[in-house]
Amino acid sequence: MDSLTKLQVHSVNNHDWDYAYAPDLPDWLFICAAIYLFILGVVGLIANGAIILVFLCNKQLQTPFNLVLMNLIMAEFVISAFGVPVDFTATVLKGWKMGSSLCSITGFILTLVGMASIYTLAALSTQRWILVSQFGRFNVQGIGSILVILGVVWGLSSAMALPPLFGWAFYAPESSGISCAPSWETLENQSYNWYLISFGFLLPLALLLFTSFSVMKTMRKNASQLQSLAVKKSAQKRENKVNLMVMVMIFSFLFCWTPYALMSIYQLLGGSVTPYTSAFPVLFCKSSICANPFIYVAMNSQFRNAMWPKPLGKKNLTQAHNHLRELQRGGDNRSKVCPETLNKPTQSFGVATICGGMEETVKTEIHLDLQKAAKDDGSSRTAQREEEFEDSRLDPLAFPPPLEHDLEFDVQASCACRQILISSLHEAQHIQADSMGSYKYYSNFEGKPYYYSSSHGKYLYFLNGSGWLIGNAVGAKIGFIHNNSQYACPYLIPEGWMYVNNGYWYKDLSLV
Repeated sequence: MDSLTKLQVHSVNNHDWDYAYAPDLPDWLFICAAIYLFILGVVGLIANGAIILVFLCNKQLQTPFNLVLMNLIMAEFVISAFGVPVDFTATVLKGWKMGSSLCSITGFILTLVGMASIYTLAALSTQRWILVSQFGRFNVQGIGSILVILGVVWGLSSAMALPPLFGWAFYAPESSGISCAPSWETLENQSYNWYLISFGFLLPLALLLFTSFSVMKTMRKNASQLQSLAVKKSAQKRENKVNLMVMVMIFSFLFCWTPYALMSIYQLLGGSVTPYTSAFPVLFCKSSICANPFIYVAMNSQFRNAMWPKPLGKKNLTQAHNHLRELQRGGDNRSKVCPETLNKPTQSFGVATICGGMEETVKTEIHLDLQKAAKDDGSSRTAQREEEFEDSRLDPLAFPPPLEHDLEFDVQASCACRQILISSLHEAQHIQADSMGSYKYYSNFEGKPYYYSSSHGKYLYFLNGSGWLIGNAVGAKIGFIHNNSQYACPYLIPEGWMYVNNGYWYKDLSLV
């Protein structure tokens, strides 16, 4: 029995195998497809593998929310490591000549992880919509919620991929012979194929479009409600960034999956697709392994900062120290730097601003850590502060908390917007940490925001309403007094605005 006969005995429709074994395609198409798949596989393997490695090596990234993101990356990695090499081999052989068993395995794995990728995209978009548009009504950040989301994603993916292995339809080579998938041309498979198209493409696409445009609408509405011109401009800038990301996300999804879906629907409606025509949609859908890591990780500030950290340069340290001295001089000079001058972040350092709910005349004590800058000017000052807070070290609930850095400065400022100078983007990570944090609550401390770093992590103490919120992660609302404002406490950092909505922290459009 020759190879072609061995293939045919496993198929209900020999037509699929006839074309797939020796498809009528020009040699140049096979050569171009092989080059394309080789580049795609290498880039996808390196990109997704590097992201997985960074995630495993960086504990700050190992948060419940990022588990959903990593689920997407893992799905793309499997396609890069298994699916693309198999398709590349079929392309080099100029047709599917690797047997029906491998075809079924390949079809099942690619369908499973492909559906997992699509459902994860829909889950991420839905999660973002709930966080931004539903004002924290649902907890989708806890580890329990994340595990449920992942369970639903893989449960639905299995429901899409398993039926052909148990008699409802079957996996067969594409007519181009490049890959294996559910057979689209067989009448016996139509019910399954409509099921796959409806729940595996149309429904996730509708969910993605609805949630994405709802987020954009909410962002625009929130920005229009801001009173401060400076804050409004920053919000508009953030809105433009969000809109760009959403449009890129939607375009990428449509580019990768729509050609294949349209070809499949056309075949279900009785149309005939030539091997030449079917080759391109099959290749397009593989491009998601490179597009998704860029959109969902490279555009994510946490992963980007972990992969390409920006050290604080000497120039920026000097500039930060000069700003500090301007504040320390007091008097009329104070108004020159508050708040217009300091609220413009440079590449490596920025200013966090606390606005709303405070009297303009209230003096704010701000402790700034400029690391090793101007060490000789602050050495005696540091010793004095350490003595003052020696008693507070014994009680973890004491206020203010202990100081453990080389330099601490007291700054008296009288501004409409209280300001905290952040020495670098790295120093701002304490307000970018993900998910539900552990907070302690204090009250009646006369409106004194306090920032410090310790060996146990970075903490930010700030006043909102009538209560202090203390923590090294954001997202929790334990002990938090919200004063009924969507933008109760905006913070301007180098990467964009963070704000409180219903007691939850947001950066740009994501709860962080």
